[in-house]
Amino acid sequence: EKNNITNSTDLKNIKGLELSKRYFYDIVLPEFEKTLFDILPLCAFGLVGEGSECYGYDDEFSRDHDSEDRCMIFLDDETYFHYGAKLAKCLKEKFREKIEIWRISTFYRLYTAYSEGPKTIEEYRKVEEEYLSAATNGEVFLDNRGDFTRIRNRLLEHYPRDLWLKRLAYHLNFLAQSGQYNYQRVFKRKDKVALQLTLNEFIQHYIQCIHLINRKYTPFYKWSAKSLEALPIMGRQSRVAL
Repeated sequence: EKNNITNSTDLKNIKGLELSKRYFYDIVLPEFEKTLFDILPLCAFGLVGEGSECYGYDDEFSRDHDSEDRCMIFLDDETYFHYGAKLAKCLKEKFREKIEIWRISTFYRLYTAYSEGPKTIEEYRKVEEEYLSAATNGEVFLDNRGDFTRIRNRLLEHYPRDLWLKRLAYHLNFLAQSGQYNYQRVFKRKDKVALQLTLNEFIQHYIQCIHLINRKYTPFYKWSAKSLEALPIMGRQSRVAL
């Protein structure tokens, strides 16, 4: 059953991702079915990428910037070449809210440097983890061709096993060095600044380890601790402890 955003009584308490989803099903999709039905089978729709709303972390403090309703349309290169200009013109005429048109290859190249995302260990090594997180967050509302979702699902499988083990070993090593070794030594010296820096180092590597154990990419540092709440293995407990 569709949710009519025009009848919502408490929009300010609705998360941006849910609002975007309602906007798509109540307004965008019906318009496509009515006037853009020839392009609809070639499109994917969703909200993915930058912004706290893509993670479901938006709150009253997030609404001072980039707070308008928005939806993203993803097209393969051929569809974009043939229909991109027509679609952009039509959307500009019919929709007041922000609708972004993306080539699938451009989206994944922006976040991962590769048009279909990294595939080999060497390629994964070249991509910052926070960008892999941004490329796979949010939600795909509808993907008629399946091209965008195919790449997304492969990236959501997380790092190749050998790289996963190496990254876990790396963070565990620094976890022990900062927490078990350096923290005690700095504490004895009573250097408050160094103590705080050492603790921060420990927390950062601990958060990375929990995400790796759960096979999830760690997001941008501002959201890395918040992200723990949704992780089934030691996530919520860690968030409470931190």
